Amino acid sequence: AVRQALVAHAGAADVSRRLVVGGAEVMADAEAAPEGLNRDAAAAVTAALASVTQRRGAGVSGASSQELEQRWPLVLDVVDAAADLSEHGALLMPSGFAAMLDLCDRTLELGRVASMVGPTWAYHKRIDWITAVALHANATLRKAYQPLLDSHVEGTRALLEVHTTFPSIGAGGANWVLDMRRVLAEWEAAHPGFTARLSGGNCQAADTRSAVLSSMWRYLGIIVALIMVVVFFTFRSVLVPLRLALALFVTLGATYGAGVIIYQTPLLHGLFPWLAPFDGLTYEVVPMVTGICIALGLDYDIFLVSRVVEFRKQGFSDRASVFRGATKAGGVISGAGLIMSLAFSGLCFSDKLLMQQFGVLLVISVMFDTFVVRTVLVPALMLIAQDWNWWPRQMPPVLFDSLEGDVGPSDDDNGYRPMLNGG
Repeated sequence: AVRQALVAHAGAADVSRRLVVGGAEVMADAEAAPEGLNRDAAAAVTAALASVTQRRGAGVSGASSQELEQRWPLVLDVVDAAADLSEHGALLMPSGFAAMLDLCDRTLELGRVASMVGPTWAYHKRIDWITAVALHANATLRKAYQPLLDSHVEGTRALLEVHTTFPSIGAGGANWVLDMRRVLAEWEAAHPGFTARLSGGNCQAADTRSAVLSSMWRYLGIIVALIMVVVFFTFRSVLVPLRLALALFVTLGATYGAGVIIYQTPLLHGLFPWLAPFDGLTYEVVPMVTGICIALGLDYDIFLVSRVVEFRKQGFSDRASVFRGATKAGGVISGAGLIMSLAFSGLCFSDKLLMQQFGVLLVISVMFDTFVVRTVLVPALMLIAQDWNWWPRQMPPVLFDSLEGDVGPSDDDNGYRPMLNGG
């Protein structure tokens, strides 16, 4: 249809306007075209469009039509090629090629791209509109370019395959997807009327990771709040649940901090060279480890505080109650922690990354919570708070301050006799 319009009705306003606009872009591209086929094609298309412009407003006679075919046969082949490309609307016209080439350039600037395949890019070679028209006009070259269009263009949609230097569903894939989406948003803002979507590779994993990690703070807030309410009604104290929440967050912070040091920094690569290929923690392990760490930390805390409350209700001072409670419950907590660590340690030798990181983080969490938080941090905080530990609950009056040993009946000390007095 474009060929007939050029030959028989080149002066029609709609055809002329369309080709003249395209001609301006073609002429601009021709100035920077490389030597060889691109420059020849640019000159041919420019000449054809100039001819159309000169004949605008009047029909072309049969003699003129024959003269045009005889003098510029390549022009008509080029126009045929442009007509075929125009079937896809603006997508395969100069403006569409310019937009897609800009997208290719932005993708390369993002980095970690090995090659691309699409209407405007063939592995490592750019294909601008002039090149595409020339490839389409030449019968031999069309056999190579047409299958590319058939497999990567459908209607007004085009496919651009991006081959990365890393496994698309492997380490770094999700981060690259998030960075690429920011590039696409900037590209769409720069080219109104064109839209781009990223699919395949690690897109689904990136979406899942974003959804999981973005909901973790809400998850932590709800779980910790419910635990604090239960602990408040159990011990009838305001400070005990607040101190429990602080201890839980300290344990979680230490656990994931150690995980980052192990899997995201080279600090341990000298001792464990097999850690070098790791690219950080998997997002799947975060909610799993978080829930178990909170559960175990809550259990150990209840063991300890229950013993402290028991001694305080017997009349021991806050200082003596904390000391005796930590002494009595410390063995149970340490034994339970060691047993849990041994149970989880088998996962550390798994060939599956998720299971290995799951085991390592659980062992770190249990050991840290057992030998640092419940045996050092919690008693220290309770010793600092003293009687504020139980507010607003009223505790029995202090009868003695014995840190160690047994107490028994006595005639001169309200029925109690310290067997071994603390300092």
